[in-house]
Amino acid sequence: MGYCQRIGFFLAFLILFSSPLRAEKEFIYPPDLERDPFEPLINKEGIINLRLVRGVGDLKLNGIIYSSEREHRTAIINNELFKEGDMINFYRIEQINSNSVVVSGKGKRIILKTEEENEE
Repeated sequence: MGYCQRIGFFLAFLILFSSPLRAEKEFIYPPDLERDPFEPLINKEGIINLRLVRGVGDLKLNGIIYSSEREHRTAIINNELFKEGDMINFYRIEQINSNSVVVSGKGKRIILKTEEENEE
């Protein structure tokens, strides 16, 4: 095998097998999706482990445990307990009042009320 043939085979090898080695662009997660960092990105069935984040319309204030002491105030949102300063999705709980909860995030400030308060 001549020198030119060796170079030809080497170049063909590089062309054929270098494409899988090329760096792909960094994946940027869309803001309305979230991923559990403790779960693999792709599950055993080959499906990407991403889930749609509930929007603001899905934030349901189930109840409030109110106290005169701020550290004891608790909001029940989507059947989970939260304190002032906690995060739910992309929103921070700013204030827990006796009949409402103020959340902020994504440039919005939202006041959540229980269903009883909304009916009045």
